Amino acid sequence: MVFEKALHEGASNSRNGIATHISQALDHDFKFSITSKAISNYHQKLEEGETFTISKVIRNQLSKYLGYTDYKDFIKKNEEITVKKNRSRYVIILLLVIIGYFIYDSTRKKCMQWQGDRYVKVHCEEPNTIPLDIGLYNNFRKLEATCEKTFFFNADGSPKVWYYKRGDKDLELFSAPGVHPLKGNDLRKINVDMIKKHVCPDYSE
Repeated sequence: MVFEKALHEGASNSRNGIATHISQALDHDFKFSITSKAISNYHQKLEEGETFTISKVIRNQLSKYLGYTDYKDFIKKNEEITVKKNRSRYVIILLLVIIGYFIYDSTRKKCMQWQGDRYVKVHCEEPNTIPLDIGLYNNFRKLEATCEKTFFFNADGSPKVWYYKRGDKDLELFSAPGVHPLKGNDLRKINVDMIKKHVCPDYSE
């Protein structure tokens, strides 16, 4: 970081140029004397990947050059930065995983399956599925009847319910036209006779 700062401040892009710049900056700004040769040696060992030690006094002065109070301050604040970066990195990775899963999941769920009283999105590999139909998925439901007129018909008299006759006295009611989701039979529009015979004997128009 010290060498990078020296280059940013205009030091010559050479080992001697960088070392001279740092030596002069420490002497001018902090009244601390260190030879450019010593700094040049640090630079060389760093580039060559050698392990080397720096005295506590010099570590403190180099930390001041970077804008810190001392070396302890440098360590503390950079550890905090590292923790924040790692935390942000983990959050970003987690979000990408979640987003990726939902994209993957949504692209696979191109079919639907009848479950209970409605269609639900499922993977097409599952049994008893049909291609996803947004109209059926959003609007087609099995209904539990009430005997109010508004349950069966719109204000203009058009039907709101379609039925499948399962037995002599057993109707299954649905919210939209189509076919029975399990039997495959065509559904029929509800009418007053069917309501009175099979759903609400006391029904009145």
